[in-house]
Amino acid sequence: KTAYEIYQCDWSSDVCSSDLTHDQEEALAMADRIAIMRDGKIEQIGAPEQIFSEPTTPWVADFVGSGNVISGRLGGEEGGLVKLDTEPGSDFRVPSDAIDGSKAEQLVFVRAEQLVLKPTDDPAGGLEVMSQRYLGTHVELRIAFAGNVIRALVNPAAARAMPVASFVTVTADPAECRIIAPQQ
Repeated sequence: KTAYEIYQCDWSSDVCSSDLTHDQEEALAMADRIAIMRDGKIEQIGAPEQIFSEPTTPWVADFVGSGNVISGRLGGEEGGLVKLDTEPGSDFRVPSDAIDGSKAEQLVFVRAEQLVLKPTDDPAGGLEVMSQRYLGTHVELRIAFAGNVIRALVNPAAARAMPVASFVTVTADPAECRIIAPQQ
């Protein structure tokens, strides 16, 4: 309640204020600009929507919200989209104008809630669901991916069709896949 009252006072007057917080929801809700700091240095500055949807580094992607950083080699281009060659059972594509042409290996960021999962009976063509965590309005699935784990958020009804040890295919809308720079 107090944070909301401060937000209302700031926006109803011509007062400039800064707020130091470790509460990500508070920062996203109250700020018109956010600076994400790491080890005493600014990692990224931007509007809340930009920080959340377009992190510039793998660290910011991991720090803010439930994001996945996926590494893969560039594949063929079709219809303005370039396929990212990753694991069997996944299909990630990015707009071709977002590709740095000098690199065959790319890092792609996609939010957990933007992944599209479909159950499959084919272990060779799917990715294994490693765990489920019920969070009320959604369920977090952790999925084995290229020696790591990616996180997906799905509604509870959809999660029932993807139990632990089952296999799924994973994709995302190309408009939601962002190229990010490797960590410095």
